[in-house]
Amino acid sequence: MKSLPVLMLSLLALSAAAGSAGPQDFRSGIELLPQAGHPIAELDLPDAIYQGVTRADLGDLRVFNAESTPVPAALCTPPPAPAGAVQELPLKVYPLQAAKAAAGAGTRLEVDSGGAVTVDVKPTGEAAAAQTQVSAYVIDARSAERPLDALRFRWHTADGASELQVRVEGSEDLDRWTTLVPQATLVQAGSAGQTLQRERIPLPSGRHAYLRVTRNDAGPAPALDAVIAELQGGKALEQARWFAPAVLPRDPEHGYVFDAARLAPVHTAQIALPAGNMTLQLALQSRARADGTWRTVWSGAVYSVGAGAAEHHNDDLRFAADSDRYWRVQVQQGADSLGAGVPALRLGYIPARLRFLVQGSGNFLLAYGSARAEIPPAPGCEALLQGLPPAELQAMIGTAQAGAVRELGGVAVLSPLPRPTPLRQILLWAVLVLAAASVIWMALSLMRASRR
Repeated sequence: MKSLPVLMLSLLALSAAAGSAGPQDFRSGIELLPQAGHPIAELDLPDAIYQGVTRADLGDLRVFNAESTPVPAALCTPPPAPAGAVQELPLKVYPLQAAKAAAGAGTRLEVDSGGAVTVDVKPTGEAAAAQTQVSAYVIDARSAERPLDALRFRWHTADGASELQVRVEGSEDLDRWTTLVPQATLVQAGSAGQTLQRERIPLPSGRHAYLRVTRNDAGPAPALDAVIAELQGGKALEQARWFAPAVLPRDPEHGYVFDAARLAPVHTAQIALPAGNMTLQLALQSRARADGTWRTVWSGAVYSVGAGAAEHHNDDLRFAADSDRYWRVQVQQGADSLGAGVPALRLGYIPARLRFLVQGSGNFLLAYGSARAEIPPAPGCEALLQGLPPAELQAMIGTAQAGAVRELGGVAVLSPLPRPTPLRQILLWAVLVLAAASVIWMALSLMRASRR
């Protein structure tokens, strides 16, 4: 029974080998050349990674050194939505005066009970002067360098209303106006020293030179004490990596469908209309699988007005990061104006940043794309060398250059292996069988000895 320990060790070694993933367990790889003199290297994940991974959480991604040994790595994932501190910008407000009807023609006639007539002639200037009131407010937004996210109002009303409904419109020339927010509620109520306020109105994507605010419900226009604009974060939008998804054959019932061919965390989109002087009400939707359920990630107006240098169009569409592969542009209003034209779609995302320890010599290999490598997703940046002071950590970090893509295990590793044999169970049964055989052998040996 001396072979029992040997067999057990062999089975344990086989089990350990089956649980590890090597470069050949991944479809493709990219050579990484870290900067000399730094124990940690970083780089933005190339677009090829998002085209080759099979998991949106980047779980099928691993870094190996020249000896094919995995090294500790972490992912600095992008924020779920474009980042950047909200910039506040006070805007100039101009009241629009609406003239009331003139009070008579300047002459007043009175007849008393005795039939006497009294004529009261007003001065000409007094008769012509019409009383005025504020009908709406125009907000000058030309000073905003980026599209507006929202407007915040400081207001009060002459009728003492604590709640009112308003409408927000946009214009480029103070002549033609487009409704941006058909109706929004402003609230300003107080009780027992506490105040309940709703002063913010979100705006759809787009840039407008002027905005007009009009009260929808009955009552005088509110007195606007101040209007503060919240500007969209620009830094994250400037860093976005853009690509054009492939157009799939159109199904008249399902709009215009696109294949992103990658699992990138898309957070912004551009929709170009096929002709000028056009506006459409659209919904941008996505789904993970070709047979999945569509989810709406953005809806609103998309337009292109004017021509040449005077052309105006809506700005980028922004939404929470979405790693779905399939996208759809669904026309909700204005489909007849498209004709045979097709809206063009571009998607943008911020790539995750890979950070890894420079362990071993030579270049490193970033392997990705596998249905066989059972490894958890890489941890966040803060988990690598946790506890090290930020200043010291930053001094250790260098850059890494990415080389060309090369094939490793090929497309075969994108198919999962057959259900693995439960090695631990086999090992347990082997131990039990061998133990039973050992007991039987010992019993037989004792029986033989007793007969002698």
